[in-house]
Amino acid sequence: MTDFYHYKAIDFAKNQITTTIATGPVVINDKKEFLLHISPSTNKYQFAGGRLTDTKSSQENVIFRPWEDMKIKVKLIQGFEPFVVVDEIVRDGQKEIMTLIHYLA
Repeated sequence: MTDFYHYKAIDFAKNQITTTIATGPVVINDKKEFLLHISPSTNKYQFAGGRLTDTKSSQENVIFRPWEDMKIKVKLIQGFEPFVVVDEIVRDGQKEIMTLIHYLA
């Protein structure tokens, strides 16, 4: 199983980079409130979800991670494209490319 969390990769210029790919649902209730949780790794509020592995599709991961973290079942809302955020961060002094893929649920 490949875990795309702090994954060592190479860019098109053949530079070594570190990348993380994570997926998660954006859960909205009837009152238009968002579901957030405090991440154990960052101690900050964030959407449920987590790093992607090659054993699940991004949509399967979106459903699995909230169940794993909070025992919450989510259902994806069809007809909406995923919202993708890409950012470059520095973690432990090293540049890392973060790709976050969020689905409406």
